[in-house]
Amino acid sequence: MKEAYPVIITKENDGYYVSIPDFDMATQVTSIVDSFEKSPLLCLRYFI
Repeated sequence: MKEAYPVIITKENDGYYVSIPDFDMATQVTSIVDSFEKSPLLCLRYFI
């Protein structure tokens, strides 16, 4: 069964802020490409 979770990417002065509200997790990255790469890793961290 597949599930989907919202990911909020916010532009900041020094990069991007990636937040997954359902997991109460967030990280800061330097580029928009990094934000797309880090989002699945945050989800995996929640389940491990």
